[in-house]
Amino acid sequence: MTDTPLTCNLLSCRKKLGLEACVTSCSHIFCSQHTSALKDKKKPVCLACGTQLNNELDVVCVDLNPNEQYKTMILTGLTPDQIMEIATRAIGFYVYQLNYNCLNKEALLRGTKEQMDDLKQYCTALTSKFKTDLLKEQRKAANIKQELEDKIKEIEAQQQQLAQWKRANKKLQMQVESQKREIVNLKISPINKTPEQLQKPMFSNNNFGNYFSNPFESNSINNTEAPPSFPLFGRFSH
Repeated sequence: MTDTPLTCNLLSCRKKLGLEACVTSCSHIFCSQHTSALKDKKKPVCLACGTQLNNELDVVCVDLNPNEQYKTMILTGLTPDQIMEIATRAIGFYVYQLNYNCLNKEALLRGTKEQMDDLKQYCTALTSKFKTDLLKEQRKAANIKQELEDKIKEIEAQQQQLAQWKRANKKLQMQVESQKREIVNLKISPINKTPEQLQKPMFSNNNFGNYFSNPFESNSINNTEAPPSFPLFGRFSH
């Protein structure tokens, strides 16, 4: 059966003891690293419970791995009752240390559990906050998506309207161009005239003079000659 190793009673240390240790009369034990803190002071104080260690044997350094000669000589000459009393006290110290270690471990476990509970509460609150924020962001995303879809529909409607306007504008431009062509082609031109007739005067000087120079003359009245013929113009073409 392997004995449970003792540990340093300083809470900030708690490492396993090596070959040497420092034992106090208040039933505490410390590793060699903290032995100097007890031995070098004129009025040492226990590092675990704060008890004043004024007597010479209140602080004793012990060898945790004694040799055979030490084991043979340390209790030599003592009576069995003394040996049993010393052994009983030593065993009581060992049992106290085991209980002390258990209490420290329980305190450490309790503290760890409290930290875990606090961490769990923090994580729960953080998770709840994250879910709330996520829900808000999802709602914002849904609203933004809806706004985007509405904008897309609005843009599509505007594009359709713009396309209609473009078609109407194109049609209007075509009508304008057609009207321009009609206006350009709308020239009055004779249909049944030859180029020689276009250059010939409408009335001859002789006939026109005979009829309109002096209408009351007898020769003009008695003149049975037919009046000059007026050229007829055909229908104007547009």
